[in-house]
Amino acid sequence: PANAYQRTRDFEVRRYLREYQTEVDLFDHTPFYGYTNWSRDVIQEFELNSEQKNDPLFLEGLAYAYWTEAVAEIRPTDHYIAETDSTVGYGKMPSKAFKELRKGIQAALNAYEKIPDLDPDFLMKDSTPISSFLPNAYMKAAHLFRSVREDRWGRNMLNKADYPEEALSETRTMLDALNKEAFLFCWKEDEVYPIWYLQQTEKQYASLKVIYLPLLDESYYLEMLRKELPTFRFTAS
Repeated sequence: PANAYQRTRDFEVRRYLREYQTEVDLFDHTPFYGYTNWSRDVIQEFELNSEQKNDPLFLEGLAYAYWTEAVAEIRPTDHYIAETDSTVGYGKMPSKAFKELRKGIQAALNAYEKIPDLDPDFLMKDSTPISSFLPNAYMKAAHLFRSVREDRWGRNMLNKADYPEEALSETRTMLDALNKEAFLFCWKEDEVYPIWYLQQTEKQYASLKVIYLPLLDESYYLEMLRKELPTFRFTAS
């Protein structure tokens, strides 16, 4: 029935926007409106405009486009629009495809890295200071590489996520107040990434069980949880 189809499609759209809200905001909604090549257009336009290469806002836009172009081939696609299943990615990628992914992510990170040299107080699009945004970007890249079974590159990104101590103080205060065996459920990247950094890089709070809610419907994340929390018993379809 038409109303059932509409409900299913609306669910798929909401799920897409929810899962990728941090890297899409506005422009990544475009696959639902028939324009899927915006990031390539933005990159070409920016790369030809050398006059703006010392503009932090320009670099933010360029980095955003590099990142989105890189992940476009592996993120789920609404099969009601693109006539393809939504299980693309989340597995070992062919070497050529992974090389392109890695190249795009590194180009984005390189652009982000130039911003504090031009303006150390620059605020990103969500009003996050660039000093806090950069380590989160490396943590995001680390998780992306792990999701495609590239653990070596994931660890490489983890090692580059250099949080200044002042950026971790609030997270430490919160974690110190918890039972060491607690379960902590997080919803936002800027909540979970500093915790993962402390656990995976600083080797602290290891007994704390952290669950990142937006990924609980992804099979690769459930596999990661089973490996990282072997005593945590759960079933999920």
